[in-house]
Amino acid sequence: MELRQYLQIVRKWLWLIGLGTLLAGGVAYGVSSQSTLVYDATTTLLIRTSSDGGDTHGTMLVNQYLAATYRELLTKRPIIEAAGLSLDLAPSAIDELVTKVRVWVVPNTSLVRLAVEHSDPRLAMELANEIVSVFVQAQQESGRGNNRDISVVEPASQPAEPVAPRTLFNTLAAAIGGCGLAIGIAFLIEYLDDTLRTVEDIDQTLSLPTLAAIPHLSRRQKRYRTPVALADPTSSPAEAYRALHATLQFSNGNSRSNGNNRLNTMLVTSPMSKREKANIAVNLGVVMAQAGLEVLLVDADLRQPELHHIFGLTNETGLTTLLAGNGNCQECISRTDIPSLCVLASGPLPEPSALSWQQMPRLFEELRPHADVVLFDAPPVLVAADTLVLASQVEGTILAVESGSTQREVAKQAMERLRGVQAKIMGVVLNRV
Repeated sequence: MELRQYLQIVRKWLWLIGLGTLLAGGVAYGVSSQSTLVYDATTTLLIRTSSDGGDTHGTMLVNQYLAATYRELLTKRPIIEAAGLSLDLAPSAIDELVTKVRVWVVPNTSLVRLAVEHSDPRLAMELANEIVSVFVQAQQESGRGNNRDISVVEPASQPAEPVAPRTLFNTLAAAIGGCGLAIGIAFLIEYLDDTLRTVEDIDQTLSLPTLAAIPHLSRRQKRYRTPVALADPTSSPAEAYRALHATLQFSNGNSRSNGNNRLNTMLVTSPMSKREKANIAVNLGVVMAQAGLEVLLVDADLRQPELHHIFGLTNETGLTTLLAGNGNCQECISRTDIPSLCVLASGPLPEPSALSWQQMPRLFEELRPHADVVLFDAPPVLVAADTLVLASQVEGTILAVESGSTQREVAKQAMERLRGVQAKIMGVVLNRV
């Protein structure tokens, strides 16, 4: 994956990354702000062994070993309990105090430091000094301190600032962690995403050319009651439809060639989605008509017909009327407000079994004199078998997939079904990019 693709993913999921950062930072700030303040009081001891031989290397090693021993003794419960009782602390407070005492040896020295954490800064200071006092007294009473010198280098003082919680640090750390987690989730979603999103996805999955990439409509464009190619001819979607028409002009089988008068017949379908298929057929028909071609749009989606709604036409007669042999093309075809663009609505919707799609070859012959291009809006391939009948007879089939919605396997199944009836698949239109 290239750096550009990584940046596209980050840009796409920027809202999630921002939300994760703000949520994690906000929670950390709230928790830290409500946490009890903790103060830390520290005292430093010097451990030495009396020796007539002066400060030798051996004496220094003994002092360091002794300091390590005292470090362990200072953390034992009897010393801490004695200090707590000396300060009249309750037994429950003493039990909690055991976990609040830290002792360590300064590396390469015989200095021992003892720290006590407590929410009361004065009590933290008193406890640190009292623990040392009790320990020194216990050593002297036991007789083990006769040849040892335990001196307080720096007694504990009352801390002025709390050591916890570190609100700013916790907030920044949580925000960074939340940002990283959100980025990880975004990349995981992209990794698990099996939908077609880009031209590269179509090329790798379907091995079909991408005829056009139609941009996602803006909110303003979605409110148009007419096709976007007509209502906003200078917009990006309108330009994309004109590019689609230009591409189709050079596609094999999409022009009258070799001097024959064969009618150009095309079909627009999708694997399963019904939302945008009709819009692609309508806008393609509009730009073809604007280019000077006589275009006939045929609504072959007998389950959810849309064309008569888009153009404000009646649906009393149409394709089903012709298939049933109850009318002629002149009566069923309706003209629109767009010059050179006519519509054959779906007509009354009978039971699917009542229609004879085998009449389509005859119907094609009847429709040829009425337009240069006959463009069918067909139902999704995986939803209705009608599409396979039509696709086997038209000169070119356009497969419309929706970016970020159409799954790869679904698109492959649709392509395999079309190829199973020897349909000529001209390519793919990637919609809602």
